[in-house]
Amino acid sequence: SGVRAAVAMRGEVLTLPVEHGAVRNISNSPGINERAPAWSPDGQWIATIAFNGADEDTTLLIRPQVAAMPTAADVKIINLGPNYHYTVVWSPDSTKLALVDKTMSIFLLDLEKENEITEVASNANDPAMGTRTEPPRWSPDSQWLAYLQEGQDGSACSRVMLYSIVDGTTSPATDGRADVTSVCVFVIPSIHMPLRHTLVCR
Repeated sequence: SGVRAAVAMRGEVLTLPVEHGAVRNISNSPGINERAPAWSPDGQWIATIAFNGADEDTTLLIRPQVAAMPTAADVKIINLGPNYHYTVVWSPDSTKLALVDKTMSIFLLDLEKENEITEVASNANDPAMGTRTEPPRWSPDSQWLAYLQEGQDGSACSRVMLYSIVDGTTSPATDGRADVTSVCVFVIPSIHMPLRHTLVCR
């Protein structure tokens, strides 16, 4: 709704008012480090990445934001495995999340399919890049996920790949002859191109 923002501070997740209201600590989780809060586009959920230490499994916590202070029973807890995850990106329809772990592998979490997790790409980029890696981008209809893939088919250049949510197939959007450094935005279909999305890259 644009009236509050979610931030991480010292392992806790806070929501802050843009103008009026109180700061709320929605995590209250001493001993657990929570990072990368991501508010769902419909404003109903906040997803965060939580871990106990470098060798502990990573957990995705999804808290409802209908109530001012969700209880522990309201939180969706999803085990993501041993690899630390950098990025959480909600789909525009707020039913799916794209996740990127420390190996630069990309995963799809589907909340409508009992939190089913599907690997979209393995080692898509150099793990040394860490949080500097360009995050995946969703199409406005939540049917496509665009991401950068390094050095395929003997090329040293990154290319843009498109993953179809409908059938689980992946296809290149660029030919790999020139290096692509950023997947910028999907352009929403217009009356001139009603059935197509245009992907703007650089």
